[in-house]
Amino acid sequence: FIVDLENERIERELERAYEKTLKLCDKALKVKVGTVPQADYDKFALFKKHFIDTGILGKTHVETLKHLYEFKHTPPEKRKKKDKDKDKYINLSYIKSLELAIEDAINK
Repeated sequence: FIVDLENERIERELERAYEKTLKLCDKALKVKVGTVPQADYDKFALFKKHFIDTGILGKTHVETLKHLYEFKHTPPEKRKKKDKDKDKYINLSYIKSLELAIEDAINK
Protein backbone atom coordinates (compact mmCIF):
# COMPACT_ATOMS: atom_id res chain seq x y z
CA PHE A 1 0.00 0.00 0.00
CA ILE A 2 2.77 2.45 0.94
CA VAL A 3 4.66 1.65 -2.26
CA ASP A 4 1.52 2.40 -4.28
CA LEU A 5 1.08 5.72 -2.49
CA GLU A 6 4.69 6.65 -3.14
CA ASN A 7 4.35 5.74 -6.82
CA GLU A 8 1.24 7.90 -7.08
CA ARG A 9 3.08 10.80 -5.45
CA ILE A 10 5.94 10.41 -7.90
CA GLU A 11 3.53 10.41 -10.84
CA ARG A 12 1.83 13.58 -9.53
CA GLU A 13 5.18 15.30 -9.09
CA LEU A 14 6.32 14.33 -12.58
CA GLU A 15 3.03 15.63 -13.95
CA ARG A 16 3.54 18.90 -12.07
CA ALA A 17 7.07 19.24 -13.46
CA TYR A 18 5.79 18.50 -16.97
CA GLU A 19 2.99 21.06 -16.74
CA LYS A 20 5.35 23.71 -15.40
CA THR A 21 7.73 23.02 -18.27
CA LEU A 22 4.91 23.35 -20.80
CA LYS A 23 3.94 26.72 -19.34
CA LEU A 24 7.54 27.91 -19.56
CA CYS A 25 7.75 26.85 -23.20
CA ASP A 26 4.42 28.53 -23.95
CA LYS A 27 5.60 31.77 -22.39
CA ALA A 28 8.90 31.73 -24.28
CA LEU A 29 7.28 30.88 -27.61
CA LYS A 30 4.66 33.62 -27.25
CA VAL A 31 7.44 36.17 -26.80
CA LYS A 32 9.76 34.79 -29.48
CA VAL A 33 7.38 33.46 -32.15
CA GLY A 34 3.98 34.84 -31.24
CA THR A 35 2.15 31.56 -31.68
CA VAL A 36 2.14 28.35 -29.70
CA PRO A 37 1.31 24.95 -31.24
CA GLN A 38 -1.33 22.84 -29.50
CA ALA A 39 0.56 19.54 -29.45
CA ASP A 40 3.19 19.16 -26.75
CA TYR A 41 5.70 17.57 -29.13
CA ASP A 42 5.30 20.49 -31.54
CA LYS A 43 5.82 22.98 -28.72
CA PHE A 44 9.02 21.30 -27.65
CA ALA A 45 10.24 21.03 -31.25
CA LEU A 46 9.57 24.73 -31.90
CA PHE A 47 11.14 25.66 -28.58
CA LYS A 48 14.23 23.63 -29.49
CA LYS A 49 14.41 25.28 -32.90
CA HIS A 50 14.19 28.85 -31.59
CA PHE A 51 16.03 28.59 -28.28
CA ILE A 52 18.35 25.57 -28.25
CA ASP A 53 19.46 25.29 -31.88
CA THR A 54 20.16 29.03 -32.02
CA GLY A 55 22.33 28.85 -28.91
CA ILE A 56 20.12 31.12 -26.80
CA LEU A 57 19.77 28.30 -24.26
CA GLY A 58 22.12 25.41 -23.54
CA LYS A 59 21.63 21.88 -24.76
CA THR A 60 21.08 20.58 -21.23
CA HIS A 61 17.66 22.23 -21.32
CA VAL A 62 16.57 20.21 -24.33
CA GLU A 63 17.45 17.08 -22.36
CA THR A 64 15.12 18.26 -19.60
CA LEU A 65 12.31 18.67 -22.15
CA LYS A 66 13.06 15.32 -23.76
CA HIS A 67 13.10 13.39 -20.49
CA LEU A 68 9.92 14.98 -19.17
CA TYR A 69 8.16 14.30 -22.46
CA GLU A 70 9.26 10.66 -22.29
CA PHE A 71 8.12 10.36 -18.66
CA LYS A 72 4.74 11.81 -19.57
CA HIS A 73 4.17 9.67 -22.64
CA THR A 74 5.60 6.33 -21.50
CA PRO A 75 3.58 4.13 -19.16
CA PRO A 76 5.28 3.82 -15.73
CA GLU A 77 5.80 0.08 -16.09
CA LYS A 78 7.77 0.61 -19.32
CA ARG A 79 10.05 3.42 -18.18
CA LYS A 80 11.95 1.62 -15.46
CA LYS A 81 15.30 2.31 -17.11
CA LYS A 82 14.74 6.05 -16.87
CA ASP A 83 13.43 5.99 -13.29
CA LYS A 84 16.87 6.86 -11.97
CA ASP A 85 16.47 10.30 -13.61
CA LYS A 86 13.05 11.09 -12.16
CA ASP A 87 14.40 12.63 -8.96
CA LYS A 88 16.06 15.38 -11.00
CA TYR A 89 12.66 16.49 -12.23
CA ILE A 90 10.61 15.81 -9.12
CA ASN A 91 12.65 18.25 -7.04
CA LEU A 92 12.18 20.84 -9.80
CA SER A 93 15.83 21.98 -9.76
CA TYR A 94 16.19 21.33 -13.49
CA ILE A 95 12.87 23.05 -14.10
CA LYS A 96 13.94 26.07 -12.06
CA SER A 97 17.17 26.23 -14.06
CA LEU A 98 15.15 26.16 -17.28
CA GLU A 99 12.82 28.85 -15.92
CA LEU A 100 15.72 31.16 -15.06
CA ALA A 101 17.34 30.61 -18.45
CA ILE A 102 14.06 31.38 -20.26
CA GLU A 103 13.42 34.49 -18.18
CA ASP A 104 16.95 35.70 -18.94
CA ALA A 105 16.54 34.95 -22.67
CA ILE A 106 13.18 36.66 -23.13
CA ASN A 107 14.09 39.71 -21.06
CA LYS A 108 17.09 40.58 -23.20
